[in-house]
Amino acid sequence: MSHISASTVGILFLVARLWDAVADFAWVRFIDIRKPTPQGKFKPWILRVSFPLVLTGVLMFVQIPEMSDGFYLAWAFVTYIVWGTLYSTVNIPYGSMAPVITDNPVGPPFNVENNGSDACELDY
Repeated sequence: MSHISASTVGILFLVARLWDAVADFAWVRFIDIRKPTPQGKFKPWILRVSFPLVLTGVLMFVQIPEMSDGFYLAWAFVTYIVWGTLYSTVNIPYGSMAPVITDNPVGPPFNVENNGSDACELDY
């Protein structure tokens, strides 16, 4: 089994976050200019990308026998960055659904942050 050094993982995280900064902005813009479908503006993207997200999540941890260290490193970089991009393509539409599920122009009486903080704030 090949191991990846901590400094290489740090570089992976840096590259992934820089990519996410660009990809997230592009994805938000892409969703924003789409016309709503009969299923809504956000739900189709969640449904389309959920399976590839799960598949990529599994592929991140797959080890191919006789994989060279260089290939293993490239595999880790590509699968992690693709997984992060797919995660955004599900998470951004999911997070955008709360403001559009109510007729109240102020928005729903709650704001759930789904960015890992697991915080729930009541707005009165």
